[in-house]
Amino acid sequence: MRAWPPKVRKGPAVPTAFLDRDGTLNRDRAGTYITRPSQLKLYAGAAAALKLISAKGYRIVVLTNQSGVARGYMTLAASRAINLELVRGLRREGARIDAVYFCPHGPDGNCPCRKPSAGLIKEAAGDRPADMPRSFMAGDKDCDLLLARNAGLRGFLVLTGQGRSASAGAPAYRDLLALARALPDLAGKAAGPALRVTTQFPRGVRVGRGFAPRTPEDGNPCVGFPPPGGAPPSARGSRNKTPATPPLPGQLQPKRKRP
Repeated sequence: MRAWPPKVRKGPAVPTAFLDRDGTLNRDRAGTYITRPSQLKLYAGAAAALKLISAKGYRIVVLTNQSGVARGYMTLAASRAINLELVRGLRREGARIDAVYFCPHGPDGNCPCRKPSAGLIKEAAGDRPADMPRSFMAGDKDCDLLLARNAGLRGFLVLTGQGRSASAGAPAYRDLLALARALPDLAGKAAGPALRVTTQFPRGVRVGRGFAPRTPEDGNPCVGFPPPGGAPPSARGSRNKTPATPPLPGQLQPKRKRP
């Protein structure tokens, strides 16, 4: 379901940055729901990240699960208002979002648009085609990474929000701005050094300077959708496998443990 804009201008396929909302662009805590526009708090580097991603030649599309509507925590109109506040808040900081799509259904509804199903990407592509080989999906939850896999996109994990409890396995960045700096410049207009990047490991394995903590799944928008074919390789006990997603410039490779 499209929340913004009211009408999408048609055009050729372009590289697209599909981004999660809660935990990627704005603050998020497991088990809680944003039910009013005033509760939306952007991360400090979110606007700078979007400006850089846009300058590098990507169209920016936000995809978000909002099961709080189905659970009765907010109305459909309230959910739309929150997404519009996201657009306005970023615009005030000089950043733009080209489109926002959301799924208001719960995890038991078997909805084809709820992440990690690819319905939201299909809807967005129906409005404006994406150059899929040069597009990607980024977020802080397993469902974002599994959505990328289901849609045939590169998937990137950000370690904000609930990112340190994700286990699907993907190249990981400390936040969206770090990812933006590491992305290739498709437009030739932006330049910036790639920051230090860590690669996501299964929970309990050292990530950066600490350990990826185990957190309760209560309130996780991904709950209720197991990955295709069961648990992902990292959750089935495979060790030291190279992620399917190709690395970006500046990405550090994980160190192998000695047998």
